[in-house]
This record gives sequence, structure tokens and C-alpha cells, in this order.
Amino acid sequence: MRLASLTRADARPIDSSATMSAGVLAGAAFLAVLVLFTPEPWWMPPQREASLFVAGPAALKTFSFSLFMIGIIVHLAWSVLLASAIDEGVRRLALLPAIAAGAVLGAALYFIDAAIAIAWAPWVAPAKGLTMFFAHVVYGMVAAGAYEGIEEQHARRRAAEEVAEDRL
Repeated sequence: MRLASLTRADARPIDSSATMSAGVLAGAAFLAVLVLFTPEPWWMPPQREASLFVAGPAALKTFSFSLFMIGIIVHLAWSVLLASAIDEGVRRLALLPAIAAGAVLGAALYFIDAAIAIAWAPWVAPAKGLTMFFAHVVYGMVAAGAYEGIEEQHARRRAAEEVAEDRL
């Protein structure tokens, strides 16, 4: 991959394995930002997601292992789904421009997420602040950077395998 140019010389098709891995890594980074930089309990970010889809505002009162796990599953599913959109938007870019574009896409995602979540579940409005914005930006950067790195690694491995097959 060429870091000096803005785009890659070789536009490859989307690598679904890289997308899934990038989504999980970006989702983990998103949660890490929230756990590290918010004063709320460590279990609150996943349970807030569960509250959107399963339990309503009651999920925010006390820790529940089942709601926590539902929140983790929902969060990772959304992370992979949204990473596929980010990856499609950055796959023709070189690594550093892709990470910058990922930051912009993550910021845009924050505004879309905030508008929809607050309209659908007003009890999550207090969580939609600067830390949540930063978490979305980090998510976009990690999704784009991880996709580019993993996809490049996969492309090199495929190329090496093709060379090995040609030698046989």
C-alpha cells in the first residue's frame, strides 16, 4: 500500500473477513473510550444499547448480566454492519487518508445516531455528549484503519499463494 498518495493503485473488492474483523475491533475501541472516559459504571454503555431494543429505561437502573450480554451482542452487530459502510467508503484510499475519512464518517455517524436514538429513546439523551462524539470518531478511525491493514495483509497472502501455485 502506498502511503504517499491519496488513493491506492489497486482498487480491490470488499474483503468481508476484513470488514468483520475491523467492525469488531472498532466496536471494542468504541466501548473502551466510553468505559475509560465517562464517569458512569463500566457496564452502562452495553446496557444502554440493550435498553434501546429490549428493556427500555429500566435497563439503566442496575447491572444485569443478561442485559449486558444482549447489549454487547447488539453493539458488535451494529459495529460490523456500520464498519461495512465505512469500509466501502474508504477502500480506494491509502491508509492515512482512509483513517482521516473514517474519522469524518464516524463524526457523521454520531449525528445520525444521536438524532435517531434520542427520537426513539429519549432516556439515552444524557449520554450523547462530547465523549460519545469522540467514541464515534475513534470508531470510524479504527474501522477504516483496521480494514485497510487487514485487507492489505489478506491481499499479500493471496498474492503469495498465487505465486506458490504458479511455481507448482
